[in-house]
Amino acid sequence: MFYYAESSIGISISGGSVTFFYPRSLRDHSATINLITWRMVKAHGLPVRPTTKRLSTGADQVEVTHELAHEQLSVCLLPGSRHAVRLPMTETLVVKDTPLFDFLASNPQMHVVADFVTTYPVPQLHFRPNVLEHPELLVTILMRNAPGVRPAAVNCFAACCTSFSESTDAKLGGDVTAPASLSSSRAAAPARSSR
Repeated sequence: MFYYAESSIGISISGGSVTFFYPRSLRDHSATINLITWRMVKAHGLPVRPTTKRLSTGADQVEVTHELAHEQLSVCLLPGSRHAVRLPMTETLVVKDTPLFDFLASNPQMHVVADFVTTYPVPQLHFRPNVLEHPELLVTILMRNAPGVRPAAVNCFAACCTSFSESTDAKLGGDVTAPASLSSSRAAAPARSSR
């Protein structure tokens, strides 16, 4: 799961206003329904209605009492750009506030644009703004990690011991023999990663 870059996805009420608001949005390729927090609903006066639907996550069952009246809303990728794509909002449940997201975009929501994520060398979301008329046109949005989370380190400065002995030829990771000048206590030092 990755977050959309700031202002790369917006939500608007269909009809009169074309004003967008830009929630902290998360793309979850395992989700079958959109989620939005009560904070966003209240802050932007979004229309809701009671629901009897249940939400089950991998961890627990979440209490849900309302859903958005999604027929009046739309989701827009890259609003204001020449590749902007406005999609009718699909079913969206209202959940209690969480620090993880304001809006979670599901597979049914993004099905029309056939989006997918690649992670190397950096996370990017790719989508097709008009797959019927221009099937070869592919637009890319840079994605980001969760706010405040640094990417995992990729460099390792020390090898771990696979075995330990009192002799100076302790085996290092990958069956490499330590040089005679390397003490057994240094050979047993834990691996360290750069940040």
